[in-house]
Amino acid sequence: LFSLLGVLSLFLFSEYLRLKTQNTWAFPLVFLIALISPVFLQNFFRIRSDQMSFALFCGLLVLSFLSKQKYFFLIFFLLCITSLKSVLFLIPLAFLFKNQLIFQLKKMTTQQKLITGGIAFAVLIWVLALNINSLIYAYTVSSLNTFNFGPLKKSLQNDWPLFIFNFFAFIWHFNKTKWDQASLWVSGYCLLILLISPQAFPFYVASFIFLYLLPTWMFFLNTQISVRKRVVTLSALIFLQATVFIYNVQTQSQKIYSFNHDQLKYIEVVGQFVKAHDLTYLDGAGILPRERLNPCLISPDDELANQSCKNKVMNHEAESYIITQRLSFLGDTIIKALNADYTQIKPNFWIKNKYLSQIKPEEIDLHSLPIPMLIFGGDQN
Repeated sequence: LFSLLGVLSLFLFSEYLRLKTQNTWAFPLVFLIALISPVFLQNFFRIRSDQMSFALFCGLLVLSFLSKQKYFFLIFFLLCITSLKSVLFLIPLAFLFKNQLIFQLKKMTTQQKLITGGIAFAVLIWVLALNINSLIYAYTVSSLNTFNFGPLKKSLQNDWPLFIFNFFAFIWHFNKTKWDQASLWVSGYCLLILLISPQAFPFYVASFIFLYLLPTWMFFLNTQISVRKRVVTLSALIFLQATVFIYNVQTQSQKIYSFNHDQLKYIEVVGQFVKAHDLTYLDGAGILPRERLNPCLISPDDELANQSCKNKVMNHEAESYIITQRLSFLGDTIIKALNADYTQIKPNFWIKNKYLSQIKPEEIDLHSLPIPMLIFGGDQN
């Protein structure tokens, strides 16, 4: 199920490139590059809002292309109201369909323009109202100068042949061709977004990678370039990228695929326990969305949020703890709290001592769940 989102994104993006270039090689090209890109393989086969936003964006690209301008503004507004992260894709959508946007505006009467402007303003208010807490959070993190370039640096380390080639493809398009300036603007925009984002986690970086590589796609799908030149260049790029890929896997013990079967089984068992005993829980992440979370979200780069969680832990506010890697960022604070007032009854699951009398002996099991030492550790890599 988790893999479907990544495959869907690939298919929709490939279909957009095929429609744009009228080149059927778009599908094998995109899938081939994806299979040798650790950034893609490590982050696109999981359900994340970043990847869902990209998948929706790709779907809207295809619909916008097929609708032949008829429903462009409706599609534009649909992207707005889905999530705050989806709004970041508005500018690429406007760049890629600039001509359609101008064409629609020219066709409109003054009254229609006023109505469209009113709807746009209403959508803007809608998005701001739904995401006001996220905006405040982003502003606070940015003001603290807690920029995290680790995931972007790791992406460059893993996919540097693609990044470097894309830079030269960008320069080539800029100097030699005038037929696809929109792709250059979108590529530059995506790079800017990755550089100024206060918390660019790996899955966030991955959601912009394929748009950043637009000059690369356009180079290999450009029929004005000889087939021989494109095939030789693509073969060299794939060989170099695959070599870097294999080297990093061998020397850095990178995991290309990760499976969460044990973690999901653990969540099911612990979730049922928390629900049965009506306990609040604290894990720093919120892995049980249907249960009563003691509000606390920990981030390696957010001192403000981490201090709030640390205060909750020191005051023993939570009735139970699920030990995740996020909690490990609190260091000795969590260990002291657990030793002082909590008892472990399942692997990495602790409850407050005053609730022990409610627990049946058969419910205490420290060995039957085969889970990692710190669950969801891979999400922070």
